[in-house]
Formats: sequence, structure tokens, C-alpha cells
Amino acid sequence: MNKVVTSLLLFSFSLYLFSGCAAPQQTQVTGEKQRAVNENLPVVFSYSKEDVYKASILAIQQKSFLITLSDPFTGIVSGEYASTSLLPEEEAALASQNSEFASTCVTILGILLVVGLIYAIVKSNDSSSNNNSSNRNHEHESYDSDYSSSDSKVYSYKYTLSIYLTELDKERTEVRLQLIKMNLENGAVVSQTEMPNEMFNKHFYKLMENSLSE
Repeated sequence: MNKVVTSLLLFSFSLYLFSGCAAPQQTQVTGEKQRAVNENLPVVFSYSKEDVYKASILAIQQKSFLITLSDPFTGIVSGEYASTSLLPEEEAALASQNSEFASTCVTILGILLVVGLIYAIVKSNDSSSNNNSSNRNHEHESYDSDYSSSDSKVYSYKYTLSIYLTELDKERTEVRLQLIKMNLENGAVVSQTEMPNEMFNKHFYKLMENSLSE
């Protein structure tokens, strides 16, 4: 019976390795960097720098960012947004990624689930009831300890949006966005990264265009 379980585990693991769920880390990192470059490309508006500057101020306020820097001479506008939840555009992007991941991996995960159940049954038959009871108590205590530890932590997010304006001529202005996300734990920054978010950029540029066309 153990040989059968071992064979099933090896077969399932092989399928997992060859599936899209186990993509090499280097490929994922390269893809994210390339996506950041593509999604953060600047946009040119057929308006003066002064008009585009005013539109950027209005758009950043409409996105509920608190303006921390605004310099019409250099053409730089910055703002911050803090919340215990993700930006709506980030939540939408994550939901889309999770949906694609689930559709790719559902068959593999089903196989792993069946193999796991078989292995659990075999392990249960080979173990004594006293050991099982002891393991369950130990796992319960460990879970309670982990839960109490994590329950004392407060997680939140802070986003910094920077807008860079470049005057190409009197009637054309280039705009580039940079969105930085910081992960906070009990108010302290534990990590930060530049976010490539095409949905956020499109929405922001749309707000600016609406303001300019009024």
C-alpha cells in the first residue's frame, strides 16, 4: 500500500512541476519587471503644461490621495493614500490573476487532494489512537498560539503616487505615473514595491482627460 501511495505522490508531483503552477521564479520576476515597464509608459496630452498640472491635481484628489508635494515649475505632484484595504484597482487585478491561476491548476490540485486523502488514511491506520490524540492536542495548542500571535498584529497599506510632467511644447505635455506600495505591520513599513497597475493608470489618465475636456 505504501508503494502505491509513494508512486501516486511522485506522479502528482511530476505533473505539478510540468504545469504552469510551478513556473520558474526567474521567469515570474522577469515578467513582472517587463509588465511594469509596459504599464508605466508615459502618456502625452495635447494641452499646455499648466492645464495638465491643474488636471493632475484634481485627479489625485478624486482618487482620495492626500497631496504632499505640488510644484508647477518642475511639474511634480505627489500624494499619499493610507488604508487597511487594497486599492480597488489592485483588488480587481488580483482577482483576475487568481481566476487565471485557478483555471490552470484546478486539475492538478484535484489530483493532489485525492493523493493527500489516500495518504492520510494510510497514515491514520498505521498510527495509534493515543498518538493521534496527542498530535491533535498539540496542533490545537499550536493553532491557538499562532492565532493569538497574529491577532495582535495590525496590517495596513500606504500608497505613494508621483506624477511627473514634461513640457514637450506649448500644446503637448508628457505625463508619467509612479505608484509605490508599502506594506505596514503595526504602523511600521515592512516592505515596499513599485506597482505596475494598468487599470489604475488608465483610470487616472481618464480622470485627467475628463477634467481637461471640460
